[in-house]
Amino acid sequence: MRIDSIDIREVSGEVTGAKSATSEWSARAGMMLHVRTPDGLVGQGEASPLPGYSSDAYAPALAALRNVDWASLPEPEAPARTEELLDRLDAISDGALPPAARFALETAYLDLVGQRASQPIWRLLGGTIGPPSPVPVSSLIGSADDAGVVDSARAAIGRGVASVKLKLSGPSPDERIARVRALRAAIGNAGLRLDANGSLPPDRALSELAKFRELDVEFIEEPVPSSALDSVVDPPVPIAFDETLQDPNVWSRVEPALNQLGCVALVLKPMALGGFSKCLRWAHVARGHGLHVTVSHLFDGPLALTACAHLALAIGSRRYGSGLDPHGALRAWPVAHLPLHSGSAIVANDRPGLGIDPLVGVRA
Repeated sequence: MRIDSIDIREVSGEVTGAKSATSEWSARAGMMLHVRTPDGLVGQGEASPLPGYSSDAYAPALAALRNVDWASLPEPEAPARTEELLDRLDAISDGALPPAARFALETAYLDLVGQRASQPIWRLLGGTIGPPSPVPVSSLIGSADDAGVVDSARAAIGRGVASVKLKLSGPSPDERIARVRALRAAIGNAGLRLDANGSLPPDRALSELAKFRELDVEFIEEPVPSSALDSVVDPPVPIAFDETLQDPNVWSRVEPALNQLGCVALVLKPMALGGFSKCLRWAHVARGHGLHVTVSHLFDGPLALTACAHLALAIGSRRYGSGLDPHGALRAWPVAHLPLHSGSAIVANDRPGLGIDPLVGVRA
């Protein structure tokens, strides 16, 4: 079953709610990859690097996908073991593809493998024979300088979401802690996590983190710039790493000190890290250090968000769930049903491959 044609369709549009602690995006762009076989199967993938966050960029990702030697790819048949599949994914990209392009290629290829084998991607990635337990989702409710975050948090918890996440941006430290206190009061005992995207001043980071200790924060992602992580040794609240994983030089410096840095989890974003195989290997690293993993997104479109959901079912932490709640940037993409999203959790089904019918219309 060879691959005989490909189609790359570009997508763009205005979006809402796409914010980090340091940046905001009013538009989102990406590309949908369709890979076809002579017998009519269509494998889908998505490449949508996030400007200002991803280590790669849109134009190189597009050029890389256009230059893939599709005829040389191995036939997308299911291997006997997950390790064989990982080796095959490594071989087809050979380390030369930018992360977003690699994620698109791996997703489309696994979509074909799953359809051919009548298996969902989560099972190909080493999931259980029967459906795994649902993976709770955490909802990104906005930033500390957004007026409506308390109402957004109440709404998320009201529909059964297990935890909410707040970006620590904008206001002064006192205003930030006041907003987090208000959130804790609004959501009761539900999970609360924070994300600074490296924005806290290193010389004040520990004193600011200490203010959150009484509020039962699950963890705070990337409190300070990666170059200043030695300023948060023995932090008063747990830490999770996200952007740090994109820089192998930073990780090699951080890895020996994970306990001293209070690290409890790694946040895996396939679009940023380079696909399923890279994230599965990060999950192996996490297990070796006794850490949890949580799978999240880069305000991706429906193809990538569903691919991330398959990954979460295969490796995700039931303690910290996933950061895969649908988001406002989906409006830039064709309307699509998210087959694994139940509203408050990622729930497995047995639809082969990615489980999404081919997306054809573009709403820009």
